Parts: sequence; C-alpha cells; structure tokens
Amino acid sequence: MSFCHDELEICGNMDMPGAAIDVDRYVDYSRMEVTEDQQRIMQYLHRHIAPNDSILHVGIGNSDLAAQFFNKTSLIEGLTVSDRELEYARSFDLPNYSVHLLSKHSREFLLLISNKFDYIIDNNLPSFACCRYHFFTMMDNYLWALKPGGKIITDESGLNWACKDPSFVMNYQGLSKLQEFLPIKVSRLTDMVIAVEKQSRPKHNRPVTKSYRLCRKNGRDIIEPRGVEVKQQ
Repeated sequence: MSFCHDELEICGNMDMPGAAIDVDRYVDYSRMEVTEDQQRIMQYLHRHIAPNDSILHVGIGNSDLAAQFFNKTSLIEGLTVSDRELEYARSFDLPNYSVHLLSKHSREFLLLISNKFDYIIDNNLPSFACCRYHFFTMMDNYLWALKPGGKIITDESGLNWACKDPSFVMNYQGLSKLQEFLPIKVSRLTDMVIAVEKQSRPKHNRPVTKSYRLCRKNGRDIIEPRGVEVKQQ
C-alpha cells in the first residue's frame, strides 16, 4: 500500500462501508474450511492465549476460532457483514461468544462495541478497504477497542490480497510504514503472522495537512475534507 493518492480518498458510503460486502463469495465463509492464514493465527493463539484474555474476531467465517477458544478466554466477540455467518455463529450457542452484524470500517463500531480486547484478529486487514478514509477509520476503531498493549493479529498472505482496489495490497514493509502515522508497533510473530501492537503515544510530530469533519455525531453522514494550513518554520 503506497498512500500515494492512487487509492480513492473518500467513497462517501457511510451506512455500510467496505468493498464487496454484499457479495457472498467474498464475505460468506460460514460453510467453508478454515483458511490457512487463520490456521496460522490460531496456532499462535494456542501457544500464547491466557484465560483472562479477550478476543475480537473480525470476519468470523465458520466460527471455528470461537469454538476452539471460548473455554480458554474470558470473552470472544465477532464481527461479520454476512447474515449467513451471523446465523451460523448463533447456532453454536457458545457461552462468552457474541456476534455483531457490523462493518469494521464503520463509525457505528464505536457505538456497538463497548468492551476492550487483548487481541483483535483480522487476517484480511486492508483487503476490503473501499477508500483511504475508511481504512484509517478501521485502524482508529481497532486502536480504540484494544487494551493498552493489546495487539491486532494478522497474516501476510491476507495483506497481499485486495478485494477491489490493488492500491490496498500490502506487505510487512508497507504495514510497518503505518508506524509513521499511527501509535503502533509492527512486528513479526512468525514468518507469516504479524502483530500490530497499540502504543501509548504517537512517535512523531508530523504536520497535519488535512482533517475530516463529520456533519453529525452518528458517524454515518457524508464526511467533508477540509484543508489545514501548516505554517513552515
């Protein structure tokens, strides 16, 4: 991911943002086998999860992650944009497991997600981004939902794929560049599994050249970009 203005700045879709979220072949994995990248992430979790840890799983698929970890953690919540995934997850009736029909790119995330998490699992971190604004909205949502020192866990194979816009294809080096913009630390957990750890404060004093203004507080109205004058010293 280059952030060289090749990707769309703002898509304008505030109700259910994200690429191809209404196309079942991309978002409904309820009856499919667990993907290799998620298997690698779960192998890491089996080695490191603690009983008091909490997990937010974004893109729940067939809910196998919840089935394996519901009795090893204090809480698991899931996000999906697929009605079928939601229905299938509820059929398990697992304790400590609840699922929301919600886009990770939406500001409604802040209204519906009230818990804080040790781990956010998202093996397709940039893949369904529809524009730059909603990619960074997703990252802001995640950082807000993490406990201090909490981690986003992703996989490099998921970073290497974009559903719609090839500008959002990313690798480890590209993800690491986000450390210039966000209070995060990017590191490898294995040769493919990657952690994005929440940091306590930004590591830079970069001048802000653009900001965004919401018309209302519900997070769903059109967002208008406005320039911010930066004085050169």
